[in-house]
Order: sequence, then C-alpha cells, then structure tokens
Amino acid sequence: MLQTIEVDGFRSLIGFSIKLQPGLNVIVGANGTGKSNFISFLDFLGTLIESGLNAAIAVAQGAGSMFSKERFAEGKTELTFRLTGQLAELPEDEATYLPFSEKEFKNLAGSYSYSCTVSYLASVPAVFISAESLTVTANGEDEITFSRITSRDEAEFKTHVKIYPEDHKASRMFFRYLRRAEPKTDIKEYLAARVVPERSLLLYIANETPSLSIVFSDLTRYRSVNIDPSIARRSTPVGSVATLQSNGEGLAGALYQLKNGVSFTMKPKPRQAFCSRKELIIYPLRESKMRQ
Repeated sequence: MLQTIEVDGFRSLIGFSIKLQPGLNVIVGANGTGKSNFISFLDFLGTLIESGLNAAIAVAQGAGSMFSKERFAEGKTELTFRLTGQLAELPEDEATYLPFSEKEFKNLAGSYSYSCTVSYLASVPAVFISAESLTVTANGEDEITFSRITSRDEAEFKTHVKIYPEDHKASRMFFRYLRRAEPKTDIKEYLAARVVPERSLLLYIANETPSLSIVFSDLTRYRSVNIDPSIARRSTPVGSVATLQSNGEGLAGALYQLKNGVSFTMKPKPRQAFCSRKELIIYPLRESKMRQ
C-alpha cells in the first residue's frame, strides 16, 4: 500500500509531496494547483514500470508535456520521484498470475522505498531512466537494496546494477532456474546486460520473490478512470471482487466495496517477465519540441 509520494519535475509538480491514508483519498484544491497533474503522474508511473518509458511518455502526451517547463528553463532536464509503502497481501485476482503459492503471500509484512530519475540527454537526443533504487524489508529480515545507474558512454548506453547485501537470504531465490543451468552466472552482470535504458529494473525482478511482486503491483495499480456515464450505470455483481475498467464499468461494485471497507482492483493482466532488446528503442526527441 502506497504511503508517501514525492515528485520533482513532472509538469507543475516541483518539490511536491503527499501522504496517502488507507481507504479512499480525496484530493481537493483550487484550479491550477496540480490535482490533475498528480493523477497524470500516477498514470505515468504505472505505465513506466509496467510497459516502459516510451509508453509512459505517450501517456503523458509527450516529453515536452512531461518535464517541468520551469525546471527545463533552468537547464534541469530531470524528473525525480520517490515512493514509500507497506507490503500488503495481493488481491486474489492479481496473485493468480504469479508463480507463488497463497501460503507465500499470506502474513507477508514489511515496507519498501522506490526512487527513480528520468533524464533528457540533448546531445542524442533521448529520454531514458538514468537511476533507480528499490529497498525492501520483509518479515523482520534485513533490508535488501537493488539499484541501477544508466549513462551514455561515447555512442552507447551502459547500465550498472547492484544488489546489497549480495548474500541476503532473499537473493538465493533470484533467477534460481537460470542458476541451476548456469551456476556461475553473476546476477548483477546478467541484469545489467538486459536492462535497457527505457525499461524499469523492477520489470526484470518483479517475479523473483513475493515481496517484489507486491511492490510491482503496488506501483502499477493506480490508474485514472475516464467514466462513460452510460457504462458506469450498469449493475455490478456484489458477490465477487469488483474490477473497475478504465471506461467506468464496474463503478457501482467498486463503490459498494469501498463503502464496506473492501478494496477493488483495476482490470488485471498477465505480467511480462522479460523483454527482448530488439523490441525496445530509446524515445527520440527534437530539441525544439522540448522548448515549447
């Protein structure tokens, strides 16, 4: 469950922070104070982690709309954000797609902190994920941190991945099937060779432990809904978990469950564990567009 969100450099959100409460959160404010931009950021965040930076930029209506114009005028072409939360059991419909048993998710407790920096490089030009860090503490064990740094060296991007501590108990689960086939595999080097500049590190490790799966789900489940009144009025069965569609279908069931202290879910979909490098490109930009 997300608890705090800090954003610096997304549209009008500069030095922005908010603390969320369990249950329904209502955002109230005058026009032009950033309410819509905050909702847009949640769409951007979920798309970035789940589908990559290219798709997230499209959701944000282009890189020129994504970066803060004020910061860009100052010569700072970076978007940074940090989120913290508590590990909570996944809804049944989300857990169905994961390679873990119900027992592994049950009574899982802990916390996490995730930070990310998205940078614009004018010399290419390109937008890419330049830094990420995820720290997770589960069931009273020592924390484990995953970090990634991506930079451009001469004509190519290079990524470095660190896992600390390397001998953490949870690390024994990472890519266990790969390590059975290739026992000498260095997981950090393995990830560094596969994490491309426009993809989040979380996408590559989300299916490795139950706690990482929960973090991935937490950061990708918050999406805006454009309600079609004719669809939203349709009745919803109350005997099952309500699934709210992006067009508003299932709204009645979602509101009913919120009223009764039960959460609802957005429409789930199977998770993609790895992506081929051939499928991915760095989002190209014209510098003139960034200045508009």
